[in-house]
Amino acid sequence: SSWVMTCAFEQSKGNLIACGGLDNVCSIYNIQNQSANARATKELVAHDGYLSCCRFTDEGHIITSSGDSTCIYWDINSGEVLKTFSDHTGDVMSVAINPENSNVFVSGSVDKTAKIWDLRNGKCVQTH
Repeated sequence: SSWVMTCAFEQSKGNLIACGGLDNVCSIYNIQNQSANARATKELVAHDGYLSCCRFTDEGHIITSSGDSTCIYWDINSGEVLKTFSDHTGDVMSVAINPENSNVFVSGSVDKTAKIWDLRNGKCVQTH
């Protein structure tokens, strides 16, 4: 296995954790149904670079950021990419979900910008 560079707890029920890193994969684990050292219940694969950050929007969805300059919004159950956010011009290092509106998140990049995104239309609504 490779270096784990990010991890997150799902916040509403706390049954899921996610982690990822140099393997370019976001691995999802259900900690209620597994023993120690169990395998991932889902592996989300689409990034072309390392996984730098992951944050749950709810129990069924997660946002990941990557060294491939993108963020991806995922359906955890199906493993499908719902939207890819690709306005950054450098590695995206972090994401944070708006605590008052889970349809909005911010991403920070080595391109020296922070971008606010709306999941409903898939667009950047502000750049700082």
